[in-house]
Amino acid sequence: MIVLSDKLVTRVGHPSWTAEVRVDPLVSSVRGVVEAIEAYRRVVAEVLGLGASEMNALVDLWFNGPCTPRTLVDRLGLTSAGVTALVDRLEATGLAARGGHPTDRRSVIVELTDTGATTLRAVVGIADSHIASAAGGTKPEYIRELDRLLKQIAAALRAGTADRASLTAGLKHAATVRPPSHNDLDG
Repeated sequence: MIVLSDKLVTRVGHPSWTAEVRVDPLVSSVRGVVEAIEAYRRVVAEVLGLGASEMNALVDLWFNGPCTPRTLVDRLGLTSAGVTALVDRLEATGLAARGGHPTDRRSVIVELTDTGATTLRAVVGIADSHIASAAGGTKPEYIRELDRLLKQIAAALRAGTADRASLTAGLKHAATVRPPSHNDLDG
C-alpha cells in the first residue's frame, strides 16, 4: 500500500520494509494513472467473467492486431502451454479465435472475433470517455504538452525494459540492499 502526502510517500508492506522516501509529484501521478488503468482492467475482466491473463490478451489483440501464439508468449510473458490454454479459454468465450496463418501452414493466427472486437471497442471507448471527461476544459496547449510528456515517459520505460542487462543488474543490486528497519527511521 502506498500512502501519499504531498511529496512524501510511505510504502507499507512487509513489517520490516516500511520506509518514507521523497518522490517527484509527477512520478506519483503517473503511478496513480497506471494503478487506475490496472484497476479498470481488473474490474472489466471481472464483469466479463474473464481472468487477468485473458483480459491482457484481448487488450493486446485489440491494440496490436492478430498474431501468432508465439507472439502472445513474448508479449504476455506466459509459457507456450499457458498461451495454448489461454487461447482455448478465449475461444470458448467467443471473443477470440484461431485462424490459418497467411504464409505459414504450420502456424495459426489468434485474432478477435466480431464479438471480441465489439466488446473491446466498448471497453476502450468507456475508458477513453473517462479520460476525455477528466481532460475536459483543459487548454489545448496543456493537452499537447502532456501528450508529449507521456510519450517521452512511455519511450523511457520501453527503453528501460529493452535494456534487460541493466534492468537485471539493477534488480540484483536492489535485492542485496538491506531494507531499512524501523530503528533506522527513528534517528
